[in-house]
Amino acid sequence: MRSHTNPQMKIIRLRNIFICSLSLSFSLAYSQNSNNVTNPIAEEVPSFQSGFEDIGLIRFKANHFYHKLIQITEPGVVSTLSDFNSNSSNKKSYILHGDIYLPIGMGGYGWNIGNKLIHTLQFIPQVMVRILRDDEELDDTSLPVRTPSYLPRILWNFTSPGLWKYHDLKWSYYGAFSAFHHSNGQDGNEFNFDGSINTYNGNFSQNLAFEFRIGATKAFLIKSKERPDRNSFKFFSKSYNSLDSIRQRKESRAENKSRLINIPVAYINEINHRIAYEWHPRGLSATALEQFDLYGRNRINYLFSFRKIKKYQSYIFNRNNIEKDDIGEERWEESYRVTLKATLIAGRLQTGNINDLSNASFQDRFNLHLSFYWMFKGTENAAAFIRGTYMGSDEYNIYFQDHVWLARIGLAFGFFNHG
Repeated sequence: MRSHTNPQMKIIRLRNIFICSLSLSFSLAYSQNSNNVTNPIAEEVPSFQSGFEDIGLIRFKANHFYHKLIQITEPGVVSTLSDFNSNSSNKKSYILHGDIYLPIGMGGYGWNIGNKLIHTLQFIPQVMVRILRDDEELDDTSLPVRTPSYLPRILWNFTSPGLWKYHDLKWSYYGAFSAFHHSNGQDGNEFNFDGSINTYNGNFSQNLAFEFRIGATKAFLIKSKERPDRNSFKFFSKSYNSLDSIRQRKESRAENKSRLINIPVAYINEINHRIAYEWHPRGLSATALEQFDLYGRNRINYLFSFRKIKKYQSYIFNRNNIEKDDIGEERWEESYRVTLKATLIAGRLQTGNINDLSNASFQDRFNLHLSFYWMFKGTENAAAFIRGTYMGSDEYNIYFQDHVWLARIGLAFGFFNHG
């Protein structure tokens, strides 16, 4: 008796066979590629004296954890005459707009507890300031600095040695806890006589708030070469004269004039994720704001960053492009960075005039910043940046009810090297 096979079942079987074969071929290709590529990050792990491998590796990871958490911190930024904004306070573009964020870190080789927990401590004196253009409707006459934000913070980061696998090109995980203060240094009434928010000199104070973080980071090796082919890279160079005597240089200038060339020998893409819960307890904030539930006390913060990193080696070539020597140690340099930062305000939140309050909509609760940083050659701490922002709740203290669309171009300051 002939059996009849459903044509649809045949298609499903063929599709499954195709998917399995494709997955197998991809796995083989990936494993072959991984076996042929040297991991330049793993080469940075030093060798340890026999019997001290575990302790030495833990101390090395503690030091690397300390530096890595500093490097992936969001940079401070300053922009001037380049802010294009629209907000509900009808303020003009800013003369100066700065967010100064400078982590002062404590950590390193000895920062581990019982060889089971490695940790760092950061003190962060953050200041946000805006110098506004004069607004005739509000009787501005002196390019006012409206109520700067002061946000001192203490941040404790921690992980276990088993979760920190950065040099093995695997995901590394960590946790963090921070406590911070946010105020504007003003002592005026929070509200105007008509019940609106007093953004002129109204008191804004979050005496103490807390944030609980979980983060992950991973490096993806893109390319590695033991001896680079200089013709396959774009490089920059400068004139370099051999260190002979003046007489010898004059006699053999044509033969000995050389160039110092910095050539990338490895490329790495690094990805970072961080999600956090921010909590503003009742009783630790301005009473008037708490009374009407005007300021969100529960927030979900998310940060994503992508970093492009290159490893350089300096070489000397003569005028005929014949390699003479490599000089100096190999060094990592960050080329550019892209970050996405988002905040969602949860829980009870009201908005508007206190005489006519309404429940906040989604657009009142959502903030988003998309930033691109391009690092300057020859420096580890400066970059140019461009940023697009939407804030349903302005992060600038007493202006929290403003809706802001903002584009910024300026300078960024941080720790952009890689180690």
